[in-house]
Amino acid sequence: MIALLISSCAEPGVVSVQGPKREVWRVRIFPAAMALTALLSIAFYVFIVRGQGGLPAWWLFTLMGATAVAAAVSALLNDRRRRRGLLLAATVVAAGLGLLTLTSIGLPLIVTAALGIAALANDSKQPQQ
Repeated sequence: MIALLISSCAEPGVVSVQGPKREVWRVRIFPAAMALTALLSIAFYVFIVRGQGGLPAWWLFTLMGATAVAAAVSALLNDRRRRRGLLLAATVVAAGLGLLTLTSIGLPLIVTAALGIAALANDSKQPQQ
């Protein structure tokens, strides 16, 4: 797994962290931050629900986890089209869940969605790889 993350592949669609240009890191920073805030949202959700003596809703936990995974994978993709598709899906799910749960745990999810919007905007500004 570590070798996959540090490999330097320049082929489109191949997963790698390193890229041929410095601009690659600018494209990857927002999706990585989005994945981190999604994971922190999951931890916050579980902490709040467990603190109240309940069990986390499986569907909410699953959607939040899918958002974190999609954001993390999009941070690793070199193929712009796939990266933007994953970012868009993760952003829409995070925004929907954030609005649905706004009165309880929605704020961290809204922050996650805002980072997704920033990632999409930043990716649009970058030249085609």
